[in-house]
Amino acid sequence: MTTEEKVQQFIREHNLDPALVERIKMFIGYTDEDILKTTPRQHKSWKAQDILNEWFLVAEVVESNNCGARNNVGDRYVIRSATSLVPEECTVRFLCTAAIAPISALGMVLYERLAEGVDPRDFAFNEYVYCTDTGVEHGGYGRILMQCRFEHISEFKSMKGGQAYWTKNKK
Repeated sequence: MTTEEKVQQFIREHNLDPALVERIKMFIGYTDEDILKTTPRQHKSWKAQDILNEWFLVAEVVESNNCGARNNVGDRYVIRSATSLVPEECTVRFLCTAAIAPISALGMVLYERLAEGVDPRDFAFNEYVYCTDTGVEHGGYGRILMQCRFEHISEFKSMKGGQAYWTKNKK
């Protein structure tokens, strides 16, 4: 049996949409051999991928104390599709990895909620995260607290070019 025949059989056995598999192959760069290594858990996430691209994770700084990256109250970090930082939508002076790391956990919450077919805005996880700096009191430099929220593309307020930019580039 050829690899292509194995893939077609795999698609049937796992009740996958062939068009979805092709989009995943193009988007991620999977080969047919890679597809054959995937699991039902991955397939579930694939089904959420199209709708995931319509969501933003916005983390707004609500407290800032001696932040070395100069993140101030009101600044924001923006992530699209749960994992893709959008620098042109971030209003911080410097993109700080100590701030981005804890935000990324909420990206997985977004992905999970969408894969389960439920409203991602109604989540039980804490919507506030601190950056990973310990603050001057504990040997660090400073610290920020961010409030995180999920925004659908239809409600997202772009800082650059307006909402129309994201509407026409949503997929």
